[in-house]
Amino acid sequence: MLTLTVSDLTYSYEPTKKVINRLSFSVKAPAVVHLVGDNGSGKTTTLLLLAGFYVPQQGTIAIWVERQKIYSHNENYYKHVYYVGSRIAEDDHLSLTDYIRFVGAMRGAHLSTKEILQDISMEDIRNRRISQLSAGMRRRFLIRLAMALNPYLLLLDEPFSVMDREWSEWLSICLKEYTMNGRIVVMAHPDAVEIPDVENVVINMNARI
Repeated sequence: MLTLTVSDLTYSYEPTKKVINRLSFSVKAPAVVHLVGDNGSGKTTTLLLLAGFYVPQQGTIAIWVERQKIYSHNENYYKHVYYVGSRIAEDDHLSLTDYIRFVGAMRGAHLSTKEILQDISMEDIRNRRISQLSAGMRRRFLIRLAMALNPYLLLLDEPFSVMDREWSEWLSICLKEYTMNGRIVVMAHPDAVEIPDVENVVINMNARI
């Protein structure tokens, strides 16, 4: 059974102001955790801590995988976690096909480019650069690629923010199926988006400022 445990997590960019103050929660798969709140409430910072990009100044982050507890400072932790933000930065000059190959090589995973792109109606533009995609197309491409990697812990920063109704419904279905396969998804957004038939844990980040 996969479990994510966050204990007394604290982080600040300035000595006198904590962005995250003693955040604690524990969830078992299948589950979706919703970090909700206003801009500046620490949602993205929490995701970056969970992704291992930032080091907690206080507290711990750990996942239980196959009876083994792995802390976020352990290099094995990164094998089981994947973060999707709003941009790719220096890699957005790559084509969709090249980026899938690049990520597959980096993660040691065999990915089906055809299956990924067919599922999001992008097979006809497989040679287009990511920088040429609209915000909504970029987001669903990155999320579908992340799901193909099948990490135990999937971290999504405002995944619905640039999705139209059709693709929002697609994403809800995908997240349900993904978590039901024994996974945990942590999402940040202004308001919780209910994912049907799985445990939805809502954490109000405004209350922690």
